Amino acid sequence: MSMTSQPMTLNLRGDGLTIVADSWGEAGAPAILFAHGGGQSRGAWGATAKIMAEAGYHAVSLDLRGHGSSDWAPDGDYSFASYVRDFAAIIPQLSGRAALVGASLGGRAALLMATTHPEMIAALVLADVTPRIDEDVADDVREFFHASIAGFDSVESAAATLSALAAHGRAPRPERLRGNMREENGRFFWRWDPRFVDDRFVKGPDQLALLERSAAELKAATLMIRAGDSTVVRPEHVAHFLSIAPHVETLVAPGIGHMLTGDANDAYAPLVLEFLKRVYPPR
Repeated sequence: MSMTSQPMTLNLRGDGLTIVADSWGEAGAPAILFAHGGGQSRGAWGATAKIMAEAGYHAVSLDLRGHGSSDWAPDGDYSFASYVRDFAAIIPQLSGRAALVGASLGGRAALLMATTHPEMIAALVLADVTPRIDEDVADDVREFFHASIAGFDSVESAAATLSALAAHGRAPRPERLRGNMREENGRFFWRWDPRFVDDRFVKGPDQLALLERSAAELKAATLMIRAGDSTVVRPEHVAHFLSIAPHVETLVAPGIGHMLTGDANDAYAPLVLEFLKRVYPPR
């Protein structure tokens, strides 16, 4: 299949919101829906989506509600269930059934989607996602989100702050971050709604219990890929996941940490493709 260098931009109907996405490949081919992590945008999965399209899939990478170019939730609802309602509205606009690939926040919502709407999910891939994570480490990331509300005096300042959270102190390139930021009155702000990290949504007891129940009910063909240097998802979290969902396949993507704002999720691409070609073949 010959591919253009740029994707087609779609304005999809979520649950009362406009969800913006990039589409690669031919409509009608087996669909893959990519959901990024908290604080990321649809570009995080862009290179992977293009690879999937070249392999014969219709690959769609979306901006989650409250992120990138998608609408912010007017009622401030960023519960896991709210993302699921968006997925359930979007997949029928593609082909009615899709593989769902999610990182971090997007993966937690994808896990819930796979158990509440199993008829829509052909396969599931979770990038550094398990029902349980190291909440103390995750809290450090969430504190970064909260502290970012006031904005930064430069993109370089944002990059320096972000690098403190990254595995091995890897410093994100300021030029890559620029597309994830907006400028207002001389200050730079991330292009996401800070309300999405409200503790009610990301670590409320009912939300965490929901993930546990979803894992126990999971039936879809599933691959969980742990980032080799992740401090958010540890080997014991993977072991717990397998104890309640023993059919889940697991792999490790070496040399990368948990995906953050400005990161690309490219390291997962070959593992995602090998799994999906086996359990959800392209046309």
